[in-house]
Amino acid sequence: MIRRFRTSLVVLTSALAVGVAPSSTLSAQSEAAPSGPEGPAPAPAPSPWVPVPIVAGPGGPTLLRLPAAAPGTVALRLSVPIREEEIEAGWAQVIATLARSRLPGLLAPLGVEADVSRTPWGIVYSVAGPRTDFDYLAYVLRELAGAPDFARVEEARTLLRNDHTRREETGRGRVEMRLRTATTGSTPPLLGTGATIEALSAGGIRDLWARTHRPDRMTLLVSGDVSDPLVLSSFADVGTREPAPASPSGTRVPAGPTPDVLDLLRTSAGVAWTRPRPLAPEVAVAAILLTEQIRATDPGFEARVLVWETPGRSTLAVVGAAFADGLPELRRWITSGLSRVRSSLDPARVAEVAHAVRGEVLMDARTPLGQLRAVGRFVDAGLGPQGFASWLEALDGMTAETLDAALAEMIAGDPATVEIRR
Repeated sequence: MIRRFRTSLVVLTSALAVGVAPSSTLSAQSEAAPSGPEGPAPAPAPSPWVPVPIVAGPGGPTLLRLPAAAPGTVALRLSVPIREEEIEAGWAQVIATLARSRLPGLLAPLGVEADVSRTPWGIVYSVAGPRTDFDYLAYVLRELAGAPDFARVEEARTLLRNDHTRREETGRGRVEMRLRTATTGSTPPLLGTGATIEALSAGGIRDLWARTHRPDRMTLLVSGDVSDPLVLSSFADVGTREPAPASPSGTRVPAGPTPDVLDLLRTSAGVAWTRPRPLAPEVAVAAILLTEQIRATDPGFEARVLVWETPGRSTLAVVGAAFADGLPELRRWITSGLSRVRSSLDPARVAEVAHAVRGEVLMDARTPLGQLRAVGRFVDAGLGPQGFASWLEALDGMTAETLDAALAEMIAGDPATVEIRR
């Protein structure tokens, strides 16, 4: 999903905290003490950022374990990879919406923390609470990932349609949607199109859920003092093992509703640059530097910076709107945005921003669910158990030279441009 800069820039959290130095025990891996006369040094403490695989039975979820983020707590994160067909664009969002609607009833008895989110890679179901309530936590997670209430599909479709309509109502919204389409390759848009939203049905949602929510496709990330056999037995029947329905691959997408003609007072335009790797740390840092330039120069038009993820790539975009007399400057400014950042890179500021991005994410990762969000997002993106730790190391080692090289590659990569004229 394309989001506003300040809610999508930092990979996992909602605002940028500058200069934060987390002091929790999760901030670094403990080092072993040197050997002495008492015997060999103790083994290093498990890393809070590198999950350890749990041997699972055949046909079950892939299980990964992290040390507990807080004593006496258990956190569980179940991720389901979803690759929609063209006709299914936006339908996984309906499954997530229906699951989220169950939260009030499930959490009322104990007040545990839980969440459902649609990510660029699938759907994530998460829950955390006291270790003593593990059985109930596992039940909540199984219920969230279970078959949706198909009788409420039309209600969820209405929410999705309304969100899509709001985005189409403004020139800037249309620019953002078209930039996303231009930079996602063959990946259907997460929030769908007018045509796919109208084409969805309860039967289609049922088939998509049954095709994707299969135990052998899922990854369960767990933290806390709970035994492996208990985890394995609690999720042996998650999802469905019924025969998977056929994929609607190749199904023709019908013509969708024609958007209303906009009566624009301003022209909206945008440019998007991509980095061919997911969750690229250079994109997060560059987005902050680009935003700082816009604020410092006050170019005379409205503009904002956005960051979004799609499978296999990170995208940085700048979108603006201007009246007729400011349109030439808008076009010139947004197309040269990354070049301006390159020409003004300051080593000290690059290091400071990289540290701020790192610190903000580590602050969020102090909580049980925050820890699983931080690590699980990189696992979902295909970067493996070491992905988050490697991302932190990349930020630690980022210099003006390494950022400059990344920006040069993005500029040379044929950026996408979109303009909605008056």
